[in-house]
Amino acid sequence: TKTYAENVTHRSNFCSIHSSFNTNKSDLRVLLQGKNISIALFDYQLNANGVIDDINPDISIRILDELAKRAGFEYRNSYGVLDRPAGNETFTSTLYWARNTYDLIGEWYSRSIERIENGVIYTDGWYDASLIIVTKKEKEENLFSFFAFLAPFTHGLWAFILLTTLLSGVVYYAIDLIDSTLQSKEMDTNFVGNLYEMLLTMVGHNHQEPKSTVAYITLSSTSMLCVIIVAAYTANLASFLIKKNTPALVINSIDDVIGHQLRVCLWKGSGSATYMRNKYPKYTGFVGRPTEISSYTGIEEGACDVVVTYADTWKSYERDTINANKNCSLQWVGRAIDTNWGSFPLDDSQTYCSSILRNILNIFLFEMEADGTRDDIWNQHRNGAQGTDICVNKPVLDQDLVNDALASTHLGGILIVHVCIIVIALIYSISAVYFGPKQKRDLLKDKVSSMIVSRHDNGPTGRITCKADLEDIDEEADLKDTDEKADMENKSKQKKIEAIIEKKCTEIKKELENVFKKEWKMWEVEVLEGEPVRERRGGR
Repeated sequence: TKTYAENVTHRSNFCSIHSSFNTNKSDLRVLLQGKNISIALFDYQLNANGVIDDINPDISIRILDELAKRAGFEYRNSYGVLDRPAGNETFTSTLYWARNTYDLIGEWYSRSIERIENGVIYTDGWYDASLIIVTKKEKEENLFSFFAFLAPFTHGLWAFILLTTLLSGVVYYAIDLIDSTLQSKEMDTNFVGNLYEMLLTMVGHNHQEPKSTVAYITLSSTSMLCVIIVAAYTANLASFLIKKNTPALVINSIDDVIGHQLRVCLWKGSGSATYMRNKYPKYTGFVGRPTEISSYTGIEEGACDVVVTYADTWKSYERDTINANKNCSLQWVGRAIDTNWGSFPLDDSQTYCSSILRNILNIFLFEMEADGTRDDIWNQHRNGAQGTDICVNKPVLDQDLVNDALASTHLGGILIVHVCIIVIALIYSISAVYFGPKQKRDLLKDKVSSMIVSRHDNGPTGRITCKADLEDIDEEADLKDTDEKADMENKSKQKKIEAIIEKKCTEIKKELENVFKKEWKMWEVEVLEGEPVRERRGGR
């Protein structure tokens, strides 16, 4: 029958069943066995061919099938098809026509005072029709990230800090080399050790021992830079963690939605749309959508900011990662706007005694809830739909998240000041040597040359090569410089003198050993002959 056709009815009279119950006290559980119940279904509950889908039927049809199985009635052989509301029509207007045409509406309806006042009665509630708010997820920051500790600073700033630290280490090493030469003192450490000490300084551990005012200034500037960097890192890390876990917009109730003037998607003509427009008649942020699923996709399309929907509806669409909830990007937020239940509606008619039909169906609905069948049906429905997936705690990517890490533009000033200080300190130390005594310059040159030669001797592998061969190679290379050649000749003469002295000492040592052995033998002979050792020695 065409929707809204006049003077047409397919209703059954249940008065005989009602009379049998009142007169004979018949068991209500068996009174519908073998009966045909005229039920109206909406066109969106059917498949593309306009019939019930046996593979993946609508949730209401799953419940009806279980009721028909337990109560023993039939409804699939003949059922009405209702057109979804269009234009100014609503689900309520369709309900008022269908209740007078069919025994039962085979789709859930939310309960409302208006509908009950107009003679609509309901079976026991099995659909959570509480109105809720669904919106787009904020980016989740609970994932493990190995380099999360670097997040407070940008990569550029980290590189700037590292280069500044290495430069500070090189400059301080050069200053320490100059100071140790001028003051004839030992250096704090070698080059690598100095870089390590500078890295420790950058985290607040200073073990260097400056030898001059320039060194003190360099180390003080480095320490001050360290204090600022550590303080900035600590503060920004705390702020970073707090801000990352705080959503940009917090929605706790519908008042927050209205207060922020957010656009609200509603399924056009639905009970939720009627409720919201009656509840907030002056609000202009409502956006009507032609289908239920389009009210969800409207958020992804940018047509609206939130969608007001039913709790059980959301629980089904939440798993639809193909259409409604792509990439699990939606979430339920805030408190329920209204708490309600939905169920099958029918007309409260004394002429057809329809209340007995409701009472019988309620018996089996209570049974289905008690034995867990209703929950099983829900699970089968939600897990059996194509493309479903559980999106709970699944991360969502948000490319528009603002990066709050400190950049080089924030701490670049202090880093540049520090670089200027250490460069000036290095220039001052070099000038002190350059304009100082020539002897100190030569000594510094020898130290630098010896360090270069030492590193060359050790080689890249760290092994010491043949010393004699390397000395010959170094001597040939150094002949180009007259001063270096003289130094090599002096060192050679010194080595020869040391060798002569060592040779003489060895000869004297051997002579003394021979004399001692000779005297010792003579003393042993005297003892064996019994002569007074003291007198014989004294006589000598």
